[in-house]
Amino acid sequence: MAETQETFLIDSTGLFEASQKAFLGIPLLLVDGEDYTFLFGLIRDLLYLIQSIGIGRGVFVIGREAHRITSVANIEKTISSLHELGIAVVHDSFASVLDLCARLASVATCLVTHNRNLLMFANDDRRVTLINDKGERDVYCSDTVISRFGVTPGLLPEFRALTEGPQPTVLTRREAIAVLQQSGDLATKIAEPSIFLSRQLRSKFKEHGTVILERLKQFSPSGPCSRLDVGQMDLGIDLDNGRSVQFLAKYGFYSLRRLLPRLAKTHFAEEQSNPRPRDYQAIIAPEDLQRFVTVVGMAKSCAVDTEASGKDPHTAELFGVSVSVNKGQAFYIPAVAPDLHGLDRDTVISVLRTILEGPIRVTGHNIKYDYVLLRRNGIKIANVSFDTMLAAYDCFGDLEFLNLQYLAGRLLGVTVKSHREVVSANSSLLDLPFSDVANYACAHADVTLQLGEVLQRELVQREIDEQYDSETVSMIKTLGDWEVDGIPVDLSGLCRLREARAEKVSHARDGAFDACRCHFNLDSEKELSTVLRMDSAVAKVVGFRRFSARMLEELAVCNNAARMVVKYYRRRKELRDIEAVIESVHNGRVHPVFNQTRTDHCRLTSIRPTLFDVDDAPTLGSCLPFSLSRFCPNAGKALETLADAADDKVLLSDLLAANGSYCLPNVPPLNEGNHYHLLLSIFTGVSNGQLRRIYLLDGDSVATIHHSFRVRYSPTFEWLDQYCRETEMRGFASAHARRRYFDGLRSSNLGKRDKAMYSAIKWLIRW
Repeated sequence: MAETQETFLIDSTGLFEASQKAFLGIPLLLVDGEDYTFLFGLIRDLLYLIQSIGIGRGVFVIGREAHRITSVANIEKTISSLHELGIAVVHDSFASVLDLCARLASVATCLVTHNRNLLMFANDDRRVTLINDKGERDVYCSDTVISRFGVTPGLLPEFRALTEGPQPTVLTRREAIAVLQQSGDLATKIAEPSIFLSRQLRSKFKEHGTVILERLKQFSPSGPCSRLDVGQMDLGIDLDNGRSVQFLAKYGFYSLRRLLPRLAKTHFAEEQSNPRPRDYQAIIAPEDLQRFVTVVGMAKSCAVDTEASGKDPHTAELFGVSVSVNKGQAFYIPAVAPDLHGLDRDTVISVLRTILEGPIRVTGHNIKYDYVLLRRNGIKIANVSFDTMLAAYDCFGDLEFLNLQYLAGRLLGVTVKSHREVVSANSSLLDLPFSDVANYACAHADVTLQLGEVLQRELVQREIDEQYDSETVSMIKTLGDWEVDGIPVDLSGLCRLREARAEKVSHARDGAFDACRCHFNLDSEKELSTVLRMDSAVAKVVGFRRFSARMLEELAVCNNAARMVVKYYRRRKELRDIEAVIESVHNGRVHPVFNQTRTDHCRLTSIRPTLFDVDDAPTLGSCLPFSLSRFCPNAGKALETLADAADDKVLLSDLLAANGSYCLPNVPPLNEGNHYHLLLSIFTGVSNGQLRRIYLLDGDSVATIHHSFRVRYSPTFEWLDQYCRETEMRGFASAHARRRYFDGLRSSNLGKRDKAMYSAIKWLIRW
């Protein structure tokens, strides 16, 4: 996050490109006959950038690159709008952004850009935040550049000119560094290649020196640049005011209001301007333990974090527990003998049990991990009240990261170290000095407590706090107890399911042998490749490429032998999934590890074993208790949900007539899969290319079926189209008095938006 007095140069080029690619020049937002679609995308991305980094002072830089991306009208609208928002702008249609930033660099402490050329401006007093195509940010200072490239920032243009380009014209990293370590500029060295002992270098400079120097011009400012004066009083950015709200309303940008409050920046600024001393204490003596009991015993709520030997709470050894009840204050209680002085482990566990099994409300980050680990050590948290990871998941939906480090930086402006930053490979926390472990653990509990307060307000603001309490938090203890105590399963039913699946594998194997007209080892890629290449048409298409799963599926669309092989592989995988469940049964119970955040659409998943993602999930559900079987995806119920919402009487009638047979009228039999899954795939927006591979259908068949479904179930398709429009406009999905937020809905990346909409539909139908 940005410090209070930092001044940013914001390179506009990446924002212009993102908005142009997002909307492709299509006029989607008209106000009084004027198209403001491009402006909407740019302002949205800029506000998000300002909020996420915490920019309070800065200049928006527009160079000639913008004129190659979009129209003059869009650039003029952008400049006018930024002035309305109170953001300083430097615009020169004849100068590059690189040249403009060279002239402005002296006023900046940080540059934000998508352009690697600007890394040359990094130094000890100025950072460069580089944003990649995925929206991920890397921060460079002088040391970072040297570590990453092996040269100082000032030499980056020359280094890149030597190492980036067509293969015959570039040097290796080591060669480039060796060249740059010699005195003189690059142009002089290329003009006099005889100074190099390496014949290869001399030859390359003689042959390609002109090309390298052309690249150097591209990566460097055009020449000596005079300083460009910008009024220091005009650099402040203050978006959270009535003027900004009026501006957004004037252009119909109502959905962008949520980007105005800079919650993360505000909290960060408070801490920087008036820092509180941290009170982190390790409990290693009886008097320390007494103070801990007194302080925590008076509190109504606390944040808890456990330190252990591994990521699996079912096998990890408990090293210690950190507890925080006030901001800036935390305690670390070790649970291993070497760290205890004057205390024994039983006393520590007893005190923790007394506190955590009492009425105190407990917050954690991924608290199910802590719950399971502590239960294994004789401590059962009685009042699990808040999970910051799950709260962020409910607030931001498909957020790319939910770890404590990312959320602390985004929402608090605080840097907290991750386990891998503290502990080296093949080591554990026990290998570190005890004081380092205590500070690390206390910081995690302290930050978790602060995050809980911020996210609680966010839940209320989004009007999902009651939903979060009743649906998300209420499941934590249940899932934790299922993991520890195990879940009873019908082992005989699982064995019958395995036998039925094994029979299907046998039939699929025989079908593959018949189609290939020979017997061979189907599980050997070499033998499969030899057999399939006996077909000259297949050999011509495949060439020398290996038979990957994707290639086999593409061949299977029009080649019967490949189709039967794919069917065999799929039946074999289904059998392995069932066998994995059976192998994990001990004393009639399984102990899976559950996950509430693996999917973007709130579907419960599990590993070791996988219970809900197998193709026979409904059948497998009959072998589980009802409390779990309801989490198995059910295609019939998902279609009923859609049909009821859309009041599609034809679809409801067809589902009733099918009576669970997975076969809809007027649809020919499929090579693979069933009609229910195919229809749901189309409803959720699965592409025709994916449909071809999943159901082994040719393009004409997919198009025909797609059209038939659209005509027959038009009310459902029309209702879904309206649902998608409303969801995208609001930024969240809504159904049955419930909401689900997706950050991807406001992304300028079309792929992320499509993925978010796909998840919004799957959340709606619970499939």
